[in-house]
Amino acid sequence: MKLLLDENLSFRALTGLQALYPGSVHAVRAGLGCDPDWNVWSYAAAEGFIIVTQDKDFESLSRLRGAPPKVILLRRGNLSPDETVEILNLHHETIRVFSANPNKAYLEIH
Repeated sequence: MKLLLDENLSFRALTGLQALYPGSVHAVRAGLGCDPDWNVWSYAAAEGFIIVTQDKDFESLSRLRGAPPKVILLRRGNLSPDETVEILNLHHETIRVFSANPNKAYLEIH
């Protein structure tokens, strides 16, 4: 499972995610900084990423378009890099099951 962290999350979280989510990248490092959500969406779909975001617009895209890509919305307010890592690693099994389910396109984590 490769995650694409949206620009509203810190790129510093990537280091702590590589063990469980190898190949994960940050939108800015993928050349998508300040790009419209649709460009991020298209990149994630083409490259096999799950988008991780705090942007509700991706929820709308997910409901409208379905997967791919799959979308994880973190509903916890402002998160430090360490908190982002902790949440995603804590929910690894849930994310794994979500990732494998062809009928699910969107996951909210509180």
